Amino acid sequence: MAYPKVIELFDSGSGGLTTNDKGGLEREVTLRWLVSQKAGYLEAEQWATENSPLYQYGHKRSRIDIRGLGNYWWEISAQYVNLAINSDEEQPDQNSQDDGGDGVSGSISFDTTSGTGHITQANKKNVAGLTDGTGQSKYAVAPGTAPDVEGAIDIEGDQVRGVDVTIPAFTFSETWTFPSESVVKRYLADVYDLTGKINNASWRMFEKGEVLFLGARGQVDRGASKCQITFSFSASPNKKNLEVGAISGINKGGWDYMTVTYETAAVAESIVKRPKFVYVNSVYEGGDFTKLNIGGTTFPQVWQPKKDFGK
Repeated sequence: MAYPKVIELFDSGSGGLTTNDKGGLEREVTLRWLVSQKAGYLEAEQWATENSPLYQYGHKRSRIDIRGLGNYWWEISAQYVNLAINSDEEQPDQNSQDDGGDGVSGSISFDTTSGTGHITQANKKNVAGLTDGTGQSKYAVAPGTAPDVEGAIDIEGDQVRGVDVTIPAFTFSETWTFPSESVVKRYLADVYDLTGKINNASWRMFEKGEVLFLGARGQVDRGASKCQITFSFSASPNKKNLEVGAISGINKGGWDYMTVTYETAAVAESIVKRPKFVYVNSVYEGGDFTKLNIGGTTFPQVWQPKKDFGK
């Protein structure tokens, strides 16, 4: 009687759910076979890597176990775990293999704690409503005699000293996994070239010119086929139709540098400083962020969809 070369065991496809440290559910599924006519471990391993699917039930193969039974028979198990970065819509074909230098999304971290900036003009959009609509209230011994300085802050003599204020800041980082070979051979050059540049097109949730690529960090270990790279970014919003004193219609990109030149003027028998010119300077070059191979106009889906657990 001839025996089949491959037998899928009766408990193949069994699995379980585990609650991880963050309170999320992780599913594990195991496929099991008996395989004959493999002279040694390496032949059995080759059969396992070529015949166990890379993805099963939307989850990626995480481990292969091979146990010798004697007489050229082997028990082979393939384990599959949802990594909370995969969804049914994102999975490649079941029989596909990794190709090229594209990354696989791992995690996103962000920080919206504020930064500081120096301003010399009052903000006209005063929330408390306690100013006169220009963002600056004027008081004097004789009512109505304080000269109009058009929002200039902290004037002393012929200097407008301004003030340091808290400004919105949004920094975020993303961790991706890449094939080590492609990173060393060609990919690092693109990462290096894009460091210190702003997005030249819409990217993630941001408009053109709002994201500055701060650089990346990672490590390629000897013998490792994969490596993780963490990319860091900072975002600053574009502004349109700004007003500085009597100057209006000012457009400023998120990472442009704006300066104000003041003139000396006689107002209400006083010599004051008022805005005369506004300069908006472009200081960063644009870059094509798609060369980072980490996606485009949306953040990667690193969470596990509820539908995968029927919730």
